[in-house]
Amino acid sequence: MKKMTGKKAFTICGDPDHFAPEIVTGSGYDYSVDLWALGVLFFEMLHGQLPFGNVQKSEAQLYEEISSFDIHLVSLFSSNLFFFFTLLRIVG
Repeated sequence: MKKMTGKKAFTICGDPDHFAPEIVTGSGYDYSVDLWALGVLFFEMLHGQLPFGNVQKSEAQLYEEISSFDIHLVSLFSSNLFFFFTLLRIVG
């Protein structure tokens, strides 16, 4: 585990479907990317698919969707779950 000392990390590790925009753009990140990945996991568990479409997309298409992410969850989930996802985004 890497110790974070207030500086941003730039290493890339993990499943691209769970990458936060900061990882995709290479602008550096902190622990908030863990909240993003948690939100993606919850979305997948509750909705039955990844928030950025199917696994047949190219990595470039996936990264484009992640980096231009705009939250559109109102019609997919109850107001309580929408609040939860919004809170994850604010805290992150």
